[in-house]
Parts: sequence; structure tokens; C-alpha cells
Amino acid sequence: MKTNNQTNEKKKTLKAVIILILLFIVGGTAGFFMGFMSGEIESLDLTAIKSFIKSALTYATPILIIAVFAFAVIFSIANYCKCRKAFTMWDGEDDEYIEKVESKLDIIVSILTIGLILVYSLFAVYAYTMFYIMNADTFLLLLPLTIAVFVIFFATIFYNTIMQRACVQLIKKINPEKKGEALAVNFQKEWEQSMDEAQKLMLYETGYRTYKIMNYACLIAWMISTLGVMFGIGLWPVVIVSALWLTMTVTYSIYGYKIEHKNKKR
Repeated sequence: MKTNNQTNEKKKTLKAVIILILLFIVGGTAGFFMGFMSGEIESLDLTAIKSFIKSALTYATPILIIAVFAFAVIFSIANYCKCRKAFTMWDGEDDEYIEKVESKLDIIVSILTIGLILVYSLFAVYAYTMFYIMNADTFLLLLPLTIAVFVIFFATIFYNTIMQRACVQLIKKINPEKKGEALAVNFQKEWEQSMDEAQKLMLYETGYRTYKIMNYACLIAWMISTLGVMFGIGLWPVVIVSALWLTMTVTYSIYGYKIEHKNKKR
């Protein structure tokens, strides 16, 4: 039995080493390629390609922002109405039936969150085009779209808040034991405290798996940004990635230490 455990541990260690080597190769290759391409772009006259990319960023970005917002709104409203109708038809006993409704509500919240991140990211890209790419004529031409982008940016925040609260309220109707006001500062804490043991276990397992995946993601981003520094991309990317990686790791370690010692005192 002990030999089998040792063999399994060796396999796990070897697997981890291989993954780290592969990540280093991928990150190093990507960083070298980015640096090489940046040097090539500077040395070659790629006016047509640069012009096409600038035009695509300028004209496509506001359209994408509108499209993402429209999709999130249509998807969330349509599915929320279905969920609410399904809840009114629930007999109060069919657990499998109502679990499907809750799963759809979770999907709505996830889509809204993803949409919010996409709108934020695209808004940053469009802000870049306004400051560094657009000339006065282009800015005036796109002024209606620019106003729409700013309106949608704030509308996304407002709509997400309202719709996510509506989803939370419906989940609370399905599960009366759930506590917490969606707009309150301490909502996450109260919501977690009202979960049963199975839900808490799922939440913790999801958080841990996310932490592991983000560690790999941060490692790849760090390799790319670090090697990119050598080829003139700049220092800010590696500083930001390192700060986020460090924040995540330190936070995980501190809370792990607190929980471990809290359990020992019991």
C-alpha cells in the first residue's frame, strides 16, 4: 500500500514538473514571438496592415459593445421570465424540476458577469482609440456611436445590478432559508452563511479549483510579460500581473491559515 502511494506521489510530482516545463516553453515562445514581431513591425513598412487594424479597432469596437449589451439583455430577460413562470408552476415538492430552474438562474448571473467584463474591456479599447488613433474628423463622424458607448457602459452597470438582484430574489423565494440583500455591502457573507453544507462544499471546491487554474494563468501571463520586457513591450504588464498574482496567493494563504487555526481551536 505504501509503495503504491509513493508511486502515485512520484507520478503527480513528475506530472507537475512536466506541466511547468510546458508552461515555460509556451510562455517563453509567446513572449519571444511578441517581442520579435514588435521589432519586425518597427523595421518594416506595414502601413496598410496598421491602417486596417486601427480602422477595425475604431469602427468595430463600439459595435461589439452594443452587441454584447444587447445579447446580455435579451438573454437574461427571456430566461428570467421563463424561470419566473416555471417557479409559479412548481408544486413545491419536485426537487429535480426546481433545481433546473435554479441552474438557469445561475447561468443568467454568469452571462451577465461575463458581459460586464467584456463591456469593460471593450470600453477600454475604445477609449484608447479615441485618445491615440482617432483624428478630429473621425471623432465627429463617430460621435453618435461614442455617446451610445458611454450610455451603454453605465447602463450595463445599472442593468446588471437590477437583473442580478431580481435573480437573487427569485432564488430566495425558491429557498426561503437564503438570507442577504443583493445590494447590501455584506451580501456575500450573509448569503454564504445561509448555505447548507453541500452548497458550501461546492463553493469551496469551486474556489479552490479556480485558484489553481488562475495560478497557471498568472504563470503564463508572467512569462509572456517578463520576456516581453526584454523586447521593448514595457514594464507595466509584468508589474500588474505580478501584483495580481501576489495578491491572490497572499490572500489565499492568509485565509487558509486563519481557517486552519480556527478549526484547531474548536
